Amino acid sequence: MRVTFANRRLRRCFEDSGIAQRQWSVAVARKYIQRVQWIIDAANFNALYNIRSLRLHPLSGQRADQFAISLNYRWRIVLAYDKAEETVLIVEVTNHYGD
Repeated sequence: MRVTFANRRLRRCFEDSGIAQRQWSVAVARKYIQRVQWIIDAANFNALYNIRSLRLHPLSGQRADQFAISLNYRWRIVLAYDKAEETVLIVEVTNHYGD
């Protein structure tokens, strides 16, 4: 599946684990790179639901058109899916609980 990034920082964190580790932590960086690679390798978006450790789920409210994938107990990747283009946009990596 095709993956795009909302900004250059997210793309560079995927391409260079050192940058990702400085941005977040070693554990979060490793999971981020792994999860994005799983998205790239997926046959289609629905196949991601079969990978239970991703805990892929739709968001609500202002993010009703977006989804989240777990990185660890606090961090997640927020993404948007364009069904027509079969493209996933990595929107952000966020500390879900904000501390």
